[in-house]
Amino acid sequence: APLPPHGRRGVWRTEAERGRLRHLRRERRPGGRGALGLGRPLVGRCLLERRNSRGFDDPRTQARAAAIGRAVQELPALKKQVPLPWLRVFDELQRRASDTACVTLADAEGIARRCGLPHAGLTLSAELDALLGFLHSLGALLWYAEPTLREMVVLDPQWVLDAVCCVVRNFRVHEGKGERGMPVDKDIERKAEGDWIQLTQHARLRRALLGHLWSDPRFKDHHDALLLLMVRHSLAVPLRGGTQELIVPPLLGLANAVAAPTPTREAVHLCTLLFVLSGDDRRDKLVWEDMQSLRRGFLPEDVYNRLCAELTSWSQHTAVGFDPTLSRKHVHAAFGQHRLLLSRGGEEQPSMTVTLLSGGRALAPV
Repeated sequence: APLPPHGRRGVWRTEAERGRLRHLRRERRPGGRGALGLGRPLVGRCLLERRNSRGFDDPRTQARAAAIGRAVQELPALKKQVPLPWLRVFDELQRRASDTACVTLADAEGIARRCGLPHAGLTLSAELDALLGFLHSLGALLWYAEPTLREMVVLDPQWVLDAVCCVVRNFRVHEGKGERGMPVDKDIERKAEGDWIQLTQHARLRRALLGHLWSDPRFKDHHDALLLLMVRHSLAVPLRGGTQELIVPPLLGLANAVAAPTPTREAVHLCTLLFVLSGDDRRDKLVWEDMQSLRRGFLPEDVYNRLCAELTSWSQHTAVGFDPTLSRKHVHAAFGQHRLLLSRGGEEQPSMTVTLLSGGRALAPV
């Protein structure tokens, strides 16, 4: 694949280390800055990018690109044999992608039928599902089999990323420079100030704001589908009342701080939840007496935010009359008549503490 115009260089790190990018970006590998380590296996590793002003003219960049190309050619997916009609369907979808970012499943069925599908013994629906699922697994397009999303085939995944980035971004990045965020932001602040404050300061997305955020002609006819995709990937979590208001977990780190309730003497510390990688041999233990064990684990910030948002949503759907609070370090939720406080000591902490604020006794609704 061609590199971007400005070129890139980077260092390879294991997937397990991705949770500490802040520290890794300062590191250097033996053999020169940004060395790829061509003799090392690429499986289970990721590339941390760095800008390269020389672009593709840099021989080291060319060598890295060639090494990546050779590694890609060894991927099992590129050696998989598929029927020729499948390739014809893919080529036709690629041609359509130059004009539109997505097509309906009915459009895809028409293309498949013109390209010779289905094969003997198969129905068109079954074979097209298999084809779209295969192309989705390669990242060539986006298609989901679940009922709410199966009618849309996204031909350009970048289109979805562009739409998501209208919502999930750092709104303060340009403050102090005479401008703020995207050009449309000032217009949104003027026309929907209350909804804008909820999003930028409290990570709450109100459905009415999407008409402003996705006013671009590329998105204006696809609000429902794009929002379903965000919910599908936990980038937005519906609150009580369906999709009229949602929490945007990635924005919790930018939201205004909310004070956690102070536990009383009656509060009961129920447990500590420790998150570790799948290969950690401590997973089989139910109790750790060594407190150092609770400081060694893996809980990415994004996963933590998604968990808190889901708990808040669950609380709103199950505890009538109680308004949960949520911040980057805690969630105060209710399960039935019991109120819980889930808190995290800091961004690097792989564990959460669960405190029962009602002391084990049921509380009457507020």
